[in-house]
Amino acid sequence: MSSGREQKNDDHHRSLIFVPPTRDLFRGFDDWFSGDKLSNAPSLLPSLFAHAGRRDNKLLRRSSPFYEISENGEQCQLAVDVPGVKAQDMNVQLDHGGRMLRLWGGRKVIRGDTTSETKFEKCFTIDQSVDTDRIMANLADGVLVVTVPKNPHHVDNKNIPIVQGPPPTLLKE
Repeated sequence: MSSGREQKNDDHHRSLIFVPPTRDLFRGFDDWFSGDKLSNAPSLLPSLFAHAGRRDNKLLRRSSPFYEISENGEQCQLAVDVPGVKAQDMNVQLDHGGRMLRLWGGRKVIRGDTTSETKFEKCFTIDQSVDTDRIMANLADGVLVVTVPKNPHHVDNKNIPIVQGPPPTLLKE
């Protein structure tokens, strides 16, 4: 099982079904811009950074939902935390010939005369052992669960015997 916002996991313990296509390039930025790291960092110009990343004393953050991947012999599940997001404000789609699962959506929060909007998008490469016709998605209590059944007839690796002897007749166009 792997979990987190792109937490590092041992390659041989990682799910073979869901593989983020690239590591999150911004992983370290969330920690850097949280708390008072900029205002406490030694700097030649500390006054320029005293309020960096803040607006009205509120921290500005990029949005990337936390997720958890679990797998057994029959299926794999991807659980994504999306608090406050409604089903009609989310999309789950297979792209790239059924080999990439793409999740995206967002929510708007209106407080008085201020509207803030959070959007996210996350993609996972799907292994060929998946039965893409039976993928299901369910949203309840702020958690999107995508269930991906494995194809029981999929062959991962197979040795092909090599026969020594005269070559077969080559096909002609």
